[in-house]
Amino acid sequence: MELIPILITATISIILAILGYIFGRKSKIDEIQIAKRHELAEQLSVLLQEDFDDRLSIRKGYHLNFDHLNDFSKAMYYFDKDEHDYLSIREYVNRIPSRITALKEINQKAAIYLPEKVTSLVSQYINLTIFAFTIDGIGVTRDYNEKFFENLLNENTWDSLSKCFNLLLNRLRKSVK
Repeated sequence: MELIPILITATISIILAILGYIFGRKSKIDEIQIAKRHELAEQLSVLLQEDFDDRLSIRKGYHLNFDHLNDFSKAMYYFDKDEHDYLSIREYVNRIPSRITALKEINQKAAIYLPEKVTSLVSQYINLTIFAFTIDGIGVTRDYNEKFFENLLNENTWDSLSKCFNLLLNRLRKSVK
């Protein structure tokens, strides 16, 4: 008869230990996922803000330096004419491809941690920055700058990019709360 209370106590202790382990493990997994979600959201936010700010600076630089020409072809001629002219604009333009690559990579990692409404919007943002250009490899044909500026200065594309950027930052904020 004295064995039954001991068995009951031992069984209850084992069950409580198992439940404690299960709930503790679940809590630890949740903490890890929350931390990862915050980390990826922060990385996306920083890259998006840097990219958008650079694009905004490029637009302002273009308008400041070339609006008086009223001819896009002439503006591109002067922009391409000398590698040392418009250095700040060139620096912004040169940073953008690596940042877009980083955005794609982080967005792929974020796909299992952040909501689809965030990651699909990042993809949409990236798609708005894509344009076709020609490089022949020997330096005769290279219209990257021209096509880049055409894409960036297109008002419909810029409006879409701005709206996408603002919506993205709002969704990123909500996804980490």
